[in-house]
Amino acid sequence: MKKKYVALIVIIIIVVLCCIVALSSGGQSSKSDAPELQVQIICNGSWSGSIGVDGSSSSYDGTGNKTITLNGNSTDTVSANIQQDGAGQLTVKIIKDGKVVKEQSTNSKHGGVSITD
Repeated sequence: MKKKYVALIVIIIIVVLCCIVALSSGGQSSKSDAPELQVQIICNGSWSGSIGVDGSSSSYDGTGNKTITLNGNSTDTVSANIQQDGAGQLTVKIIKDGKVVKEQSTNSKHGGVSITD
């Protein structure tokens, strides 16, 4: 009878230890899996412009919708100056930690959007 209780206690300890290891190595962290900094461009046609973080910018161009992930963290200043090459609506969004923090649109032919956050 004593051996049964010892075996049961050993099994319970093993199960508890397995749960602790599983939670510590594979549990979800409180930090979001979303990239910290992104600029999303929504446009039916072609577009071009510059996108920067803390004053350092790079040139980008494309056709249609595009999401650009930037190096940096959510406290950095992000700027985007994008111009569409034709008519239609152009929308530019700055996304920090998965949330849209700034958004601007234009419907002007060859219109541009300039936003900073």
